[in-house]
Amino acid sequence: MATASLSTEEENYVRMSLLLTGVSPRGVRTLFDSEYAPKCLDASIKKEYTKLKDLQLKNRINQAQWNLLFPRYPAQFNSVLEKWKYKDEMFVSTRAATNVLNSLQDNSCVTITASSGVGKTAILQHVALQLGADGYDILLVTDPGDIGKYYNPTQNSLFVIDDFCGNFCLNQADIKLWEPFNERLKVILEDKTTKIIVACRLQVDQDDKFDTLSIFKSCVCNLLSPKMCLLNTEKRAMAELYLKSKAHQIIDYYDLHDCFPLLCQLYHENPALDIKQFFQNPFSVYEAQVDQLQKRGCFGKYCALALCVLFNNKVKEHLLTEEIDEETKHRIERTYVKRVN
Repeated sequence: MATASLSTEEENYVRMSLLLTGVSPRGVRTLFDSEYAPKCLDASIKKEYTKLKDLQLKNRINQAQWNLLFPRYPAQFNSVLEKWKYKDEMFVSTRAATNVLNSLQDNSCVTITASSGVGKTAILQHVALQLGADGYDILLVTDPGDIGKYYNPTQNSLFVIDDFCGNFCLNQADIKLWEPFNERLKVILEDKTTKIIVACRLQVDQDDKFDTLSIFKSCVCNLLSPKMCLLNTEKRAMAELYLKSKAHQIIDYYDLHDCFPLLCQLYHENPALDIKQFFQNPFSVYEAQVDQLQKRGCFGKYCALALCVLFNNKVKEHLLTEEIDEETKHRIERTYVKRVN
């Protein structure tokens, strides 16, 4: 059977097609990677965000191209939300969670605050998932630039921030980062399609410098306040869920520590511990907290805590404002912290 031969024009077309669709993309990719290493590409693009945005406004970059440069929903969002859903299966409904949800429905920005281990993060995630079920996009952010990037006035969105402005103490750098964006946030929240929920430590919320971020002080839910603190019925439900048959052994210890939810979770993960001893004196929890104070550079709070221990929680004002006597000086000099590795 005779085989039809290609004309010169057809042969040139095939060669050009292979060059454009097969060889050229690989060549362009090799050249591009030599200029912008793949590992640094994301950082390089973010660094030039303003210039790229200007090109988009001038119609030099279309929406499809923009979505490739700045995907609206990073892949890690879905992965994190799936983990939240898994953990939420062990969530015990409380009046605090209901209060936070109602507050978020009535307000554009809600701040959840409490000391460590009270359940800020669990409630933050639980409420976020509930709004997600109601059709909101759940967007996990760490800085104001993320809000500007993912803000969409045509879609209900909830921005979620945990450990806002520091963990063990207020982070001055975070305050400086968010302050210039304060007024911009107010404008964004005026359209009623966007909400923000944050969780922060009580010591951060009560720091005077935090007041400069007025938008985050507009609606504060303190989980330790009389109307939101855990009821004994709620503590019992947590104990029964996490401790199972041992729950009855710690009934007398419900009110010993504010961090009751954290203790239930930690014991659930380490059931070999002596349950009564753990709930009466959770030394490991406090040890970890104190270690973190030092590691995070919160030396002022670390020293204040050391003084409280030294003077049995009764540090008199004159010890900090006047010349101390020899006995007190000797007591401080004899004291040292030995880190156990």
